[in-house]
Amino acid sequence: MSRRFLVLSALGLLVVGLLAAACSSGSDAGNTGPTDDGADLTRTAEADGITVDATWLTEESAADVDADLSAYPLDRFVAVKIAFTTHSGDLNKIAMEEAATLQTRTETLQPEAWVSLSDDSHHREGVVVFSGGPETGSVELLLELEGGEVSLQWETIPDS
Repeated sequence: MSRRFLVLSALGLLVVGLLAAACSSGSDAGNTGPTDDGADLTRTAEADGITVDATWLTEESAADVDADLSAYPLDRFVAVKIAFTTHSGDLNKIAMEEAATLQTRTETLQPEAWVSLSDDSHHREGVVVFSGGPETGSVELLLELEGGEVSLQWETIPDS
């Protein structure tokens, strides 16, 4: 084999490896941490083929949600936009009022409401709303899915 063939083959394998890594969604069931947008509001996790993106809503980010959330002012409620994605199964089987809990340092909050934005069985989206709200410190959103539990954590509560 020629030296040129070996170099081109090695470069081809490198490109294929980089593309595969870039396209990989991973399978970590835990929290992936802050997004790269600097807002530090969105967390992503995956369990049993379901990807969950959770965005903590502030006054600014809530304005971008296509739903009437006026019944849930953020000085008295916590609102988190949830986007589910799967390639199999029916996401509408998840009863969000029962599946979600918000754990703070001092209490566990149950949902007040689920405001649906999309009921697509593979790309479901909505806002889960909790009464009251944590004062300071870290917070964890737990979602019970058919294939297991997803944990999404914020080290500090985002400013409203």
